[in-house]
Amino acid sequence: MSVATWSPTKSGQRYADVPEERKRELFEEVKSDPRYPDFLYGCYECGICVSACPSTRFYDFSPRVIAQALAREDVERFYEILMEDIWNCAQCLCCVRCPRGNNPGGLVTLMREVAVRHGLERAQQALQGYSRVIYKIMLKGNQVSPDMLQPDFFPDWGPWVREFSRHMTAWRKAIPVDTLCHVTDAA
Repeated sequence: MSVATWSPTKSGQRYADVPEERKRELFEEVKSDPRYPDFLYGCYECGICVSACPSTRFYDFSPRVIAQALAREDVERFYEILMEDIWNCAQCLCCVRCPRGNNPGGLVTLMREVAVRHGLERAQQALQGYSRVIYKIMLKGNQVSPDMLQPDFFPDWGPWVREFSRHMTAWRKAIPVDTLCHVTDAA
């Protein structure tokens, strides 16, 4: 497969400061994953993956664009997707309805793994809230507790989190710890 020529009229070069070699290295790492051949066969541009995708309703996100960029080996567009779009995927895998057999959700998984492995800033930002959840599971055995609802932890949850965190004392009293929950035996 030949490398597609990137044109600034397609999407603009938002990451001109990142060396081409770095972009190519990340692309090749995704492409070398053993799952890659099972996730990408080429795109008919039918739009079935887009129409099935719930994320397209809420974000500027397209599973078809992901499959096309990877199939065309468009390294510039791949890098834009890696830095901006992959965190908008719900990972519901509705996109596997593709008549060609593509799995854009699987491609997103590969791209997320590469982003995390390389510690890309956007991956760190996207996963900041999840690190708190994992910490809570390890520490308390619970995944979410009221003290996690802080504006800095989940900025994408909106302004209500700030209001919620102001009333944390009342919420702590309203939500008892596990040891205060009563369990009844079924007869």
